[in-house]
Amino acid sequence: MEKELNYLFIPYEQALELNKLGFNEKCSFYWSIGYEDFKQILSSEKYQKGNSISAPLYQQAFKFFRDKGLMYCINPSSTFGKYQVGFLGKHGWELIKDSDGKNLRYSYEEAETSCLKKLITLCKEQQNKSNLDLIKADAVSMIDEYGKETAITLANSYIEECIELKGDTFYWEQLKKLIIEYTS
Repeated sequence: MEKELNYLFIPYEQALELNKLGFNEKCSFYWSIGYEDFKQILSSEKYQKGNSISAPLYQQAFKFFRDKGLMYCINPSSTFGKYQVGFLGKHGWELIKDSDGKNLRYSYEEAETSCLKKLITLCKEQQNKSNLDLIKADAVSMIDEYGKETAITLANSYIEECIELKGDTFYWEQLKKLIIEYTS
């Protein structure tokens, strides 16, 4: 693909993150995993294709986040030719700030990338909160079904099994923690 068109597509690192978040729209181009060069897709198959991931346009990535309820804006700043990035948070619209609390200003292309990175972070936080809500419901269900001691014993045995299988213990550790918390 022509290098001058690269700015239309989200960067490789963010394409990887979008893939992990469940992006699966059709795209005309893809990134070869492990390489940061474009290759053209000639088929209409969805996102994952062998050793490649889609190279979404910024418009496709931003729509993906809007569909998840994450609202953002890229607005001109008072500095000529610079833009600010804002997000709809718990307390209304919030601009991205530096460590000193000053609003950051970007070129438009930098603003798009900064906005995309922030949306990825917000989406991950949203998914973690959803997962924690599910774990809380599971903890209550296990306490009701088995009682505190048996529920803790089951959680411990699943943690050990995950460790043996080199799996992720996060779910079971959180579940055990919540069982203890809810029954204390």
